[in-house]
Amino acid sequence: MKMMLRVAALALAAAVVVIAAACGGGDAEPRSFELTLERGRVVSGESAFVVQRGAQVTIDVASDAAGVFHVHGYDLRARVEAGGAGRIAFEADATGRFTIAMHPSGPMEGMEHGDDLTVATLEVRP
Repeated sequence: MKMMLRVAALALAAAVVVIAAACGGGDAEPRSFELTLERGRVVSGESAFVVQRGAQVTIDVASDAAGVFHVHGYDLRARVEAGGAGRIAFEADATGRFTIAMHPSGPMEGMEHGDDLTVATLEVRP
């Protein structure tokens, strides 16, 4: 009888560990991404970022044009000077798919001032 209780207790403990791991019971892995933009187009870096909820996310952007780099939905912004770089760092606490855009602050070939350039998407999974 004691042996059966021990086996049942061990099985229950193992099930709890498996369920906790499957539900994201641990900390999400920190993620870093880099983008390089030329004329509002991504020339190096990924165009889709996928992270787990709770992850610390860092996005570095370099651009040949001045503007504001913006993670929509999180409403995070970084000003980037022409030929410069910017960084946005945050905890991904809201799930969903979010647009990442560059809002040029001056004229850019083939664009009107104030146009948005979607450069990537961020997907935060539960």
